[in-house]
Amino acid sequence: MIDIKQVDELIVDLIKSKSVSKQSDLLVLLHNNKVKITQPNLSRRMERLQIKKEMGYYVLPAKVELKNTQIKSIDLAPPNLMVIHTLSGFAGSIAAQIDQIKKEKNSKLSSVLGTIAGDDTILLIAKNAKKLQEIHKQIIYFFSQINA
Repeated sequence: MIDIKQVDELIVDLIKSKSVSKQSDLLVLLHNNKVKITQPNLSRRMERLQIKKEMGYYVLPAKVELKNTQIKSIDLAPPNLMVIHTLSGFAGSIAAQIDQIKKEKNSKLSSVLGTIAGDDTILLIAKNAKKLQEIHKQIIYFFSQINA
């Protein structure tokens, strides 16, 4: 039996890693992961987790604290800007990683137009508002995976 905390973690992981536009799609993903939850319960869980719908897709709160990483937080500045706050001295190397990933064939960060880095802050420019949400999810997913 899966507990409520594990359900919440799975919901967050699915929102981070997938482009989910409908609760019914999220219900299917949860059911595929052996989680039985009703739509009203899912709706309440999403509200408690502060998951909102923006640009047609469900997203986590705009300010996300990442654990086990050099990234401290990420703030969205719609329509196409993202500000990434890092530990002091890490912005340049993280921006370089993002720029390298975007150059890879079939990269999920190919919609990044560019980055500008200071000591502890990165300005990321996305092609458009829809791509900003996708990039946000991918950066959270990528950096939480490599630093876990």
